[in-house]
Amino acid sequence: FLSVNATAGFRSTMYSRSLDGSGQLTPTNLLRQYFSARTDIIGPVFAKIWDTPDSASFERMKHVIEPTFNVDYVTEISNQNRVPSTSGISDLVVGGSTRFTYGLTNRLFYRARPLEEAAGRTLTREFLTVGVQQTYYTQPLASRSDTTYVSSSGRPRPVDLSPISVTTRVSPTETIDATSRLEYDVSGNGLQVFTTGGTATVGRSSGNLTYSRVRYSKASSLTHMLTGSTSLRWHEGRLGGTFATSWDIARSDFVSQTGMFSYIAQCCGVQVRSEEHTSELQ
Repeated sequence: FLSVNATAGFRSTMYSRSLDGSGQLTPTNLLRQYFSARTDIIGPVFAKIWDTPDSASFERMKHVIEPTFNVDYVTEISNQNRVPSTSGISDLVVGGSTRFTYGLTNRLFYRARPLEEAAGRTLTREFLTVGVQQTYYTQPLASRSDTTYVSSSGRPRPVDLSPISVTTRVSPTETIDATSRLEYDVSGNGLQVFTTGGTATVGRSSGNLTYSRVRYSKASSLTHMLTGSTSLRWHEGRLGGTFATSWDIARSDFVSQTGMFSYIAQCCGVQVRSEEHTSELQ
């Protein structure tokens, strides 16, 4: 009905170099330390179960509604302005900040009717999931390092309210899976990210096709991408091949094409990979 989980951590990082007052890199060592805490609350959870006697495939349905609330807190970080950037997002921890994330998740399950050849076996599957969430930042700069949102890396300016994120997953069978995600900025930039795609698996082969639309602000360029991949497996998964390609719809050009072949035995393996980048995004 209601679950609460709390975690805490202490991180200490030693840098062999640091930035001086003017932002120049110096050989002076720097020790960065901070404490973080997180609390996750799920609930109260509401559920409704009903029979479907008129359905030839489903025996019973279930609808679950899960409100969620998360709190992330990071203490002040000494010498934060002197930390050199070494790995991007991981260095953008904002001290003295708190994030409040609130959302709602809807889950739909079905129980399939047992087949004659599998009498006594029942299959319960979560076939539809829809979630919506948003985050409030006490320090707007923290919005640029929140990897929960795809648009954080291209955010034009710090904000105290994240975009509204809506995610959907549809998985009616074991062979078909489709997902979509959109992020709508409430600060005036409108729809920033929209992605949708699906995966189909048949026997030893699988294929994936994904469309993405990204526009971080009204002044930035609009990107339309179509990405696809296919893979085959033989000999109990030891032998496999994969091909993937990305297509820039607006420019009508391939961005990349990748082919990979692998053989993995019990003791060792061999992998051959070929990549071709025919154009670059502007």
